[in-house]
Amino acid sequence: MLNPIELYEDESLESCLLRISQNNYYDSFQDFSDEVWFHVKEEDREVRGTFPATLNTVNLYHSHTSSDLKLKALIKIEQWLEINNFPLLKSALSRSSNTFLRQHSAVFRNGVDIPRILLRKNGIPVCPECLKENEYIRQEWHFITHDVCTRHKIGLLHHCPECKASINYQEIENITNCQCGFKFSDSLAPQANSNALLIAQWLNGENTKLANIWGEHQTISSRFGILLWYINRYNLTDDFSTSFVKYSLNWPTNFYSELDEQIDKAKTVQIKPFNKIFFNEIFDNLLLDCQRLPTREFKTNSILSHVYQYFLSRYQIQPNSDVFSILLSPLEASSLLSCTTDQIYRLYELGFLKLGVRPKLHQKIASHQSVFTLSSIILVKLSNMQSSQDELHHYLSAW
Repeated sequence: MLNPIELYEDESLESCLLRISQNNYYDSFQDFSDEVWFHVKEEDREVRGTFPATLNTVNLYHSHTSSDLKLKALIKIEQWLEINNFPLLKSALSRSSNTFLRQHSAVFRNGVDIPRILLRKNGIPVCPECLKENEYIRQEWHFITHDVCTRHKIGLLHHCPECKASINYQEIENITNCQCGFKFSDSLAPQANSNALLIAQWLNGENTKLANIWGEHQTISSRFGILLWYINRYNLTDDFSTSFVKYSLNWPTNFYSELDEQIDKAKTVQIKPFNKIFFNEIFDNLLLDCQRLPTREFKTNSILSHVYQYFLSRYQIQPNSDVFSILLSPLEASSLLSCTTDQIYRLYELGFLKLGVRPKLHQKIASHQSVFTLSSIILVKLSNMQSSQDELHHYLSAW
């Protein structure tokens, strides 16, 4: 049996486990971890894996293969605490089957997919005012997208005001105090960046002006996807809050202007006909990068929806423009049509998609091979949709 603690819905798993161990008088988290591991292995000697001795590796998503032992350990702790409905499991960050962009894995918590790259790796800041009210760590403080406290509208404290050390409760196993003894709740609250506050509120699901711009129907996962797309597109590594809000306020006019400039540049340096030019030679990885944010549905993927709207509006004005003879790969075509590559191959076999090049005899088109004209893809989209918000991923049956 363990002495119970009050659990909070927005608390990180690491914070929960640290408070449980300290409330039950363990000298360190490792001592607590060792006892949990011993009891789980005693009950099930076939279980694989280990229960970490450090807080920064205890969460489920850190497991390289199986998280069986971690899961059983959390359930065992819940049994000792005599609590139901798996609150510890719900507070965990698990691996998600979804990905963002093309290569970024995701973690999953309470129905939300979050790009793993947005998790802080060094230091976890705190809100002094929150710690005055309740001494625990909020999950959102683990995200680099949250640099302010949305409850108190103040900046998060990244360094100890006394010794200037980076704040990281996982390393020092102390939520309220620095190693030097300074109590974080005694610190003056840092001033909040208004743009950072706007982003944090938006990512928490609030209907701020960013929600009005990007769409109130966007899920929290999609909002994370939009922000990650922006950071990736413009190679931002430092503070992005001010530039993202400014970019959002001019959306989508600024984005369309960029695409116009890319087309104008392609015409200026053109050395071959447009029907020999690949889509990615003009627009780079535009379609592949916005294919999964983390969904490919137009309703919840504002970037992909506006990419399509851009080409559709140009097509309506100049359907015979050379731009629509450029070539897309099956992967790029599947992005623009919001379907699988298998559907693309079916559309080609039945003559709905037009090839801009002559394929080699008896050779299957590779998924990365640029062969389909942009105009034929737009025509397929138009012929199978009544509006840009409809979601028809299966244009044809599989047989």
